[in-house]
Amino acid sequence: MSDSGMFDKVVEFGMGMAMCQQIPQMMNAANQSAGQPAPPPVPKATAYFLAIDGKQYGPYTVDQLRPFVPTGQINAQTLVWCQGMSSWETAASRLELAPLFNQ
Repeated sequence: MSDSGMFDKVVEFGMGMAMCQQIPQMMNAANQSAGQPAPPPVPKATAYFLAIDGKQYGPYTVDQLRPFVPTGQINAQTLVWCQGMSSWETAASRLELAPLFNQ
């Protein structure tokens, strides 16, 4: 392949990549122009802190806390806190954590 042919292929590749990078923007514009609102951002997992024997641990997600229950590392009376709470509460009093202790 000649240098000119190789140059043409590189330019074509670059143009293709540039077009691919614009597809998400074009899709968003099409959805908005069709009157469909964009979905809200995916919610983040709540990060809980634990108070055990006067020490603070965390942050942990609910999935990270789950294996601590059968081992007894945490129980329904363990104090927890997360952003938005005004004070520490028992784990069982939190709607998101209570099912961990009812199994």
